[in-house]
Amino acid sequence: MTQPAQTYYYTSRTPVQAYQRCKRLRWLSTYEGEAGVGLEPVRKSIHLVVGSAVHAGMEMLLREGQRWLDNTPQLEVYDVGSSTIHVASLEEQLEFMFVTSRGSADGKTVARQIEDAAVEAALVDFAKEWGSGGVELDPEEAAAAAGQGGTGAAGSADNLVQITGLDLLKGQLAGSLALEGAQVGHYSSASRAASVDQDSPIIIDFGDFATGTPTTSLPIPSTAEASASAMSGDVALGASVLPGAHSQQGQAQYESNEEYLRQELSALVEGMVRAWARRRWRPLLEQFEVLEVEQEGAWQLATLPQPCADEGCPHYGSPHSHLNEDASLEFLSRHDALLLERSTQYLYLQSFKTTGTWDRRKELDALVDMQGLSEGVDVERRFEEAWHLAKSGFRDNVDLVRFQSLVSKRTGEWLVAQPDPPRILGVRYEYLLKGMRKKDKRDAMAPDRYVQESVLCRAWAQEGIISDDRRWAWTWDWHDATGKSRRLPWQSWHRKPVWKAMTTAEWIDKLDKGEVQGDALDERGERMDALAEQFVPVVVVYRNQDELLDLLEQLEAQEMQVVKDVVAVREAEARDGYAGKRSALNRMFPQTRTACSYPGICNFRSMPTKPGFCFGSPDAEHDPMVLEHFKVRTFNHPKENVLVQITENQ
Repeated sequence: MTQPAQTYYYTSRTPVQAYQRCKRLRWLSTYEGEAGVGLEPVRKSIHLVVGSAVHAGMEMLLREGQRWLDNTPQLEVYDVGSSTIHVASLEEQLEFMFVTSRGSADGKTVARQIEDAAVEAALVDFAKEWGSGGVELDPEEAAAAAGQGGTGAAGSADNLVQITGLDLLKGQLAGSLALEGAQVGHYSSASRAASVDQDSPIIIDFGDFATGTPTTSLPIPSTAEASASAMSGDVALGASVLPGAHSQQGQAQYESNEEYLRQELSALVEGMVRAWARRRWRPLLEQFEVLEVEQEGAWQLATLPQPCADEGCPHYGSPHSHLNEDASLEFLSRHDALLLERSTQYLYLQSFKTTGTWDRRKELDALVDMQGLSEGVDVERRFEEAWHLAKSGFRDNVDLVRFQSLVSKRTGEWLVAQPDPPRILGVRYEYLLKGMRKKDKRDAMAPDRYVQESVLCRAWAQEGIISDDRRWAWTWDWHDATGKSRRLPWQSWHRKPVWKAMTTAEWIDKLDKGEVQGDALDERGERMDALAEQFVPVVVVYRNQDELLDLLEQLEAQEMQVVKDVVAVREAEARDGYAGKRSALNRMFPQTRTACSYPGICNFRSMPTKPGFCFGSPDAEHDPMVLEHFKVRTFNHPKENVLVQITENQ
C-alpha cells in the first residue's frame, strides 16, 4: 500500500470571507484558471493601492520607532557643564525622539528621520502596487473618465486608467513636489534645489527587528548622524524617486488625468503617513510596547484524511482512515502589529484600516469582525508553545531552535517571565480617513475629473495679486472666539491641489503647527486640529472566548466542505470537460446575485468600463477577454500554495 506524502491545504481570511459573500467569487478568486490558484484583475483597485501603501508606512513607523527605543536606553544629559550617561526613562526617550534635534546635521528629530523613511517605504509600495498593472477606478469615476476623451486616462483605448511602473519610477512622487517658478512666481531654480536637499529623507537603519540586534552600531542620539547609504532594498529605492521638483514640461495648469491622479494619490499617501506620525505615533509608543510588526502566522484549523493511494483497496482514490498521515488544513494570517500595554502587560492586536468615510455601520461591523479573532489564534498558539519550551528548560538544541523560530529575542525575554501563557485581550482598530473621490465641478478646465476630497492633499485657497499673497484654509466652516459661526466666502475660495504649491511635508508641517486657520474653533469652543480630524477614535474590541470557539468551529466546517467541493469540481472537469465543470460549479459554488454590487462591485462582474466573465461566459482560461484583463492570483502569504493538489494523479 502506497501512502501519499503529507499534504497541506491553505486558507486565510480573504478566501473565507469571499466564500461567505459569494461561493462563485471564492472559486474564481482562489481556484479558477489554468494554474488552479485563482485569478485577479491586472489592474488593482485604487483603494487597495492606497491602503497597501499606507500600511507600508505604518509598518516602518512602528518597527523603527520601537527599535530606536530598544537600542537607545542611554542618553547624554548635561549637568553644570559636565556630561553624564544614565539610563533614560521612557518619557525622556520619547521627548528626545520627538522634540530634540541636538546633534542632527539637518536639524531633524529622530522621529522626523523615521517619518521620512516611512514615507519613502509607503511611496515605493505605491509605485510597485500601482505600476505592476495599473489602477482600477470605481465604476462611476471610470465612466466619467471614459466620457471625457482627450489624453491620459480618458483617452486610453479601453477607457481604463493604466499607469506603468516605469511611469511611476520616472516621475517624482508627490512627497517632494514643487511648482515651477513660472507658476508660483517665487520659486527660483536655486531655491528649489535647496529645498530638495533640505527635504531629502535621512534614513536610520536599526537592523533586524525580529532578533532585536542592530545591523550597525547605533550611536547615542546626541551624536547620531543618519546615513541614507545604510538603507537597502525597496526603501532605498524610495530615496531615488522621492526628492526633486515636479516639472510641468509645458502642461500649463492641467496635465493629463492619469498624471494628475498619480500625483494626487502620492500626496494623499504621504499625507496620511505623516499625519498619523504627528498625532497618533507618540501616544501609541507611550501606552504600548511594539512586540511584533507584520508577523506571518500559520495554525492548523483541521486535519483531513488523504485519498487512499492503494489501488487494491476498495476505497482507492477516496479519503480513508487507514492512512497514517492526514492532510493539514492551515489558516494563514498576518497581523499589522502586536502591542503590549506597558501599565497592565495586556496584549492587543493592532489593525490599521483606510476608509473614505466613517459611519455607524462601519463601527458595528468592527465589533463582529473576524480579523482579530483569527489573527489572535496564531499569536496565542505560538506563545503557548514557546512558553512551554522555555519552562521546560530547552531539553535540547532542537527545542531552542524551535523557540527562536516562534518568537523574537526581545519577545522571548518577556514571555519567559510570564506565570502563564499570555492571551490576547482585544483588538485596536485605527481607521484612517482618506476622504471620498468626487467631481470638482468648480474646475472649469476639468469639470468631470474626480479628485480626492482630503485636506491632506487638497485645501481651500484664495488667490492674491501675486502668488505670495495666496491664502490657504483647510476647513470650510468653523467658529470664532466669540462663538459665531464662520464660513469661507465661496466667491473667492476654491479647492486646489496643495502639492502644486508646496511639498506635502511642508503642508503637513503647517497644519501640525497650526499655521493654517490656527484660530478656528469648533462649536464647543475648542481648537480644531486638521491632522487629528483625519482619524477616527480608536475602536477597541475585546475578545470573547465563546465567540472564538464558535468561529473556529464554523471555519473548520466551512473550509473542510470547500476542500471536498473543489475536489468534486476537479473530478467533474476531468471526467466530463467544461460542461461537467460548469454543472459542478452551479451545484457547489453557486452565484449569489445579491452580492454582485454590494459591498463594492465584484471583480468578476462585467461593467461598461470593466470586463468580467462570471455570467454566461466560456471557461476563463479560454476567454481572450479574461486572459487580457485578468492574471494568475498573487499569493498574499508566502506559505500559500495550490489549495487542492492531493495527489499527482489528481
